[in-house]
Amino acid sequence: MKFEKQSYLSEIHAIVKNEAISIVSFDFFDTLVGRTHKDPKEVFLTLSQSLRTKGIIQQNVSNDEFLKYRVEAESEARKREVNKNGEVNIYDIYKYFDLELLGLPNNPNITNSIINEELIQEKKTIFKYEPAWNIVKLAKSLGKRVIVVSDIYLPKDFLKAIIDDEDLIDEVYVSCNYGCGKYSSLFSKILEIEQVKPWQIAHFGDNYHSDVIKSSEIGIHSYLIPNGSSEFWDSVNLEYPPSRIKEGVYEDLGLTSIRAKSYQLLKIEDVNNYSGYGSGILGPIYSSFISWMNHLVLDSNVKAKLFLMREGQFLKQLDDIRSESVQTTVKSEELYISRKTSRLAAISEFTFSEFCDYIKGRKSISVFQLVNSFNLIERDYGAIENILNKKIDEENKQFIYDELLQNGIVNKITETCNTVRYGLKNHIENKLHDIDLTSDLNIALVDVGWNGSIQKSLNKLKKLLGWKVNFIGIYLATTPNIRSENNGESYGYIYQSGMPEDSFWAFIRSVEILEQSCGATIGTTIGYHADGTPILHNKYISSSQKTQMLEIQKGIKVFYQLMLHQGMDSQCTNEYWRTQIRNIAYRAMVTPTLHEATLFSEWKHDENMLEDSDEYIINKSLTDLSSYFSYYEYDSMSMEDVYWKSGFKVLAGINDSELNYINYGKAKCYLIKKGKQVGYQDLDIRKNSNGLSLIVISGIHSCDSIKIVFGGGVHSALPHKIIDNQGNNIFYKTQKNSMGFIEITVIDIDKNADKIFIGCELNGSSIASTTLHKKRRNLFRSAIGRISNRGRWRLIVDTVIEKKAEQNDSKNTIEIDGWFFQSSNYGTPDIYILDNKTSQIYAPEKKIREDVSRAYGEDEMKFSGYHFIIPKDSTTTDLSHLKFVFEHSGEMISKSIRKDVL
Repeated sequence: MKFEKQSYLSEIHAIVKNEAISIVSFDFFDTLVGRTHKDPKEVFLTLSQSLRTKGIIQQNVSNDEFLKYRVEAESEARKREVNKNGEVNIYDIYKYFDLELLGLPNNPNITNSIINEELIQEKKTIFKYEPAWNIVKLAKSLGKRVIVVSDIYLPKDFLKAIIDDEDLIDEVYVSCNYGCGKYSSLFSKILEIEQVKPWQIAHFGDNYHSDVIKSSEIGIHSYLIPNGSSEFWDSVNLEYPPSRIKEGVYEDLGLTSIRAKSYQLLKIEDVNNYSGYGSGILGPIYSSFISWMNHLVLDSNVKAKLFLMREGQFLKQLDDIRSESVQTTVKSEELYISRKTSRLAAISEFTFSEFCDYIKGRKSISVFQLVNSFNLIERDYGAIENILNKKIDEENKQFIYDELLQNGIVNKITETCNTVRYGLKNHIENKLHDIDLTSDLNIALVDVGWNGSIQKSLNKLKKLLGWKVNFIGIYLATTPNIRSENNGESYGYIYQSGMPEDSFWAFIRSVEILEQSCGATIGTTIGYHADGTPILHNKYISSSQKTQMLEIQKGIKVFYQLMLHQGMDSQCTNEYWRTQIRNIAYRAMVTPTLHEATLFSEWKHDENMLEDSDEYIINKSLTDLSSYFSYYEYDSMSMEDVYWKSGFKVLAGINDSELNYINYGKAKCYLIKKGKQVGYQDLDIRKNSNGLSLIVISGIHSCDSIKIVFGGGVHSALPHKIIDNQGNNIFYKTQKNSMGFIEITVIDIDKNADKIFIGCELNGSSIASTTLHKKRRNLFRSAIGRISNRGRWRLIVDTVIEKKAEQNDSKNTIEIDGWFFQSSNYGTPDIYILDNKTSQIYAPEKKIREDVSRAYGEDEMKFSGYHFIIPKDSTTTDLSHLKFVFEHSGEMISKSIRKDVL
């Protein structure tokens, strides 16, 4: 094998060739052989099923019960067989297996049937690890004696018979035959039996203590053959067990075993966190995808595979590895293309519809970023300079497009698109020069995924060019958007059109590492020369990130080489294997370990569409606010906030219990520009289990400062940290306004900021709010039922407003009469009107009716009337910004005054 000559195993080859070594010794499990079970004990679950199928045990004995009894029997045997120092064989174990637990008599024949079946199932679960077996063959070819040493309860003849079909193993030493293990004195006994000196033996194994330390203590040359790393096994243990993936199935077809062994194929100097992550975690994902893709290509009668750059560079490298083992006649080429160039090439006249389609993406862009993406130069901007910094959104996109159209920018964009179309046409024809693009045949587009936007653009392009070929998309995963009628035929390996849905949305929100690890060593395609030669962007990721990415890819490649060498290429079409790969990908992206999140904490997002990006995939500024998050804010985080949300959660130390929250109430946020209010927002305030609040304010690019006003129930507000989505710390001040309300004023907001995050501590009672509802006749009533603040007090309020609020044009005021029922048993609340636009409070001018006591259920109620005078503003028919407020012991209850009061 190619990798054996340049890998970790090449070191072992050199040792075996040493003339001073006469005996080459191997550990058995996880060195010479692998298992098709993730956990060795899972073979007992498979055994239980088989015994039940064959009628040896009763149907009412569950697999988990059998596993429990089998493990307990082995434990008991090791305790009681003291003359064997706990090193028991399989027959000793079943002496302590009480068959009555299975509802069976303790009959030796039944016991022997179970033992025989266990040996059959053990044999089924064991497979040769080919790279290690090649070392055995090398040793024998050099005239060395080959022995196997194992701490196991299985008979030595059984172990030899499993794998030694070529009679290459000279002797097998198992701990149960000698009453001692590798961890104690088994190696000393081997020296006595073999009658050699310690330095004449070279031993290889995967257990550092038993295989390396204990043998080297007596002078044997000992070498560790890694079987994964502690970080790898931490990750594997978080993955779903096979039985959860498919009910009644307990084996993983050897997938975990070869993932662990792929570490051995790396050079010693190449074994690091990134190459290990590539071989053990991402290796099975990408390798299985490429094998599945090739089987699908054959089934679909595809004439050529086009790997879409930039991710296509690495995917084609994997495809080339497979081509060395599996012959194919299907043409394979890299296609230099990007979402940007494909969209430009598919635009015919840049209509408003095409404009809307073009700006779709994970992040909103500015007018400057839009026109810059069409390679327009500064003198082309002309009269649109005043809108260059505007962000394009749903509300203003028609206005923006009209401005572009009226100022001739649309014509210039159309010219650019025609140039790109001509260049891309020539590029594709150069790649497929021996294929007639006007004929009805299949061309595969191979990419990571997700929406199939390039495939959609190419299908538009072929219509413009009169091509008849069918572009079939073959992806690692696809979203429901792939179903668009313009996309054509498409396939996803681990997720097809967003299915299975139960895990898809969490996965697709956190695919950043999967995508960035498949990156290229070149910049994105930004255009073409007239002859079709691609023009590449000269900006690329940092040298350190590039190095780490290449290490990951190195690990993926060695895993694929091993998978192919083990004859597992066709397994990738197995639906159960495919489900396991989905399980691995989901766990890695959605529930990364702290070690994994730390690996990528310095990585930056590599954008290849409309803008250059210099953003970390884990927003470091937001990690400082981790203690303020509730589940609501975490779940609402967009790509603009953080690319790898799951990694952020782990790195920030946020656990699910901390994300629990209570609805604390509401507040008002006033958006201010140059001293004038330009808008306001209602804010929902939540407290998490730490008693802290994270206030998130979006859509702030139109203002230079904001003011947040809390209700009267908030006694104090202590912001600990305020940042914008650019990571800038922002100045603020906290105070009580003239009406006694707590305010937080944020000033000097960066013009490029779209969002502000405020981590603060609020003290006081929660805020309740409701709206007046129209009732009979022309009266407006609203009632709040019993409101309890941890059982300390209750308040019942019923409000009646006169059918008409008088307007006094001469005084430029509005006069409102309010009638209130209130509980006299729990004190009298303060009553006033709050103007939400100005934060002004208006106390009653006078009381227009004395308190009248009435019985109201269990409470004694008072009926009172008050007269208010409110200054008019430009909206004399809309009083929705006014609220009646009742404040009682720190609790504020407010009721809106509706416009139809007038």
